[in-house]
Amino acid sequence: MPKGARKDVTVSVRPEHQKQVKRVIGKLKKKGFVLSESLSGIGVLTGSVPANAVADLKEVDGVEHVEENRKDYTTQRK
Repeated sequence: MPKGARKDVTVSVRPEHQKQVKRVIGKLKKKGFVLSESLSGIGVLTGSVPANAVADLKEVDGVEHVEENRKDYTTQRK
């Protein structure tokens, strides 16, 4: 993977941390996360992170799940 490559990710925030979502975002940013969209009402954050730091996001207090966004599929068959 090229140096400086980033991965698009979706982060799920634990339900008990949703009221502190700004604090969770701050901790994610320290790991290199760049926020694209916050759906704080349902505990979902989208953004990007350096490719070598995806696993680090999973260790952040308040994070339930981190999923790399896929780009290798199609939605319709021709």
